[in-house]
Amino acid sequence: MEGVEVSRTADLPNEFSVVSIPAQKHAVFSHQGHVSELHKTCEAIFGEWLPASGYEVARERREAPDFLERYGEGFDPRTGIGETEVLIAIKDRNEK
Repeated sequence: MEGVEVSRTADLPNEFSVVSIPAQKHAVFSHQGHVSELHKTCEAIFGEWLPASGYEVARERREAPDFLERYGEGFDPRTGIGETEVLIAIKDRNEK
């Protein structure tokens, strides 16, 4: 799925899905290397960083994704290399 921020959804084509993601705290991780290796960055985040961090994933809505990928201006879709980040919504483990 790809996403883009929009100010209103009323005029979107019917085949588009709308997911609202609330404002919240995110941990941001830089991915180095080819986009096909992004799963390794995610495995390190969820398997190593998150358990040791004191945080947990904050899911305000069930339909919200576990993480977001952000491709910057330096990302080249032809080569699959360039500026890529992984964002996960987080909250303190002790938060209710």
